Amino acid sequence: VLFTTGKVSGHWFDKIPSNYPYAKGCGYHFVAPFLGCNFNDYDYSRIIYKDVYQKETKLGLKGTVTVMNFVYDYANFGYFGLFYSGVIVAFFFAFINKLFNDSFTWTLCLNALFVFWLSSSAFHTLLLSGGWLITLVLFFIFKKYITVKENELSAKN
Repeated sequence: VLFTTGKVSGHWFDKIPSNYPYAKGCGYHFVAPFLGCNFNDYDYSRIIYKDVYQKETKLGLKGTVTVMNFVYDYANFGYFGLFYSGVIVAFFFAFINKLFNDSFTWTLCLNALFVFWLSSSAFHTLLLSGGWLITLVLFFIFKKYITVKENELSAKN
């Protein structure tokens, strides 16, 4: 899991910007229409797949090379993208810590898988269509019921 993800991320760093330009926001599917871009021109997960896996492409196979969260931001804005990616994720982790009131158990149970998936998915994709946002919203809605039961169990012990 770690080796392949790192290897594929290396392909992105090798190819962008030497072979392909920074996308300047057009590499985000949800932003491209607002910028007047055609996302398919900057869908680097497919473009780099064709470039790196030429033998498979000649056989008619189509695929993608998905990478770690921060690589998508690098593909769009270069080293500044790496910086802002780190800042956004750090603030999001701080928000999660506040939401879960420093409850390590609930934080770990409900977020560990999503944090792990950041190694092969874009942050916004994970948040909006990967289920992370709905998990946080549901926890927020049912938080008072969960913490009441947790406190009752602690009092009994």
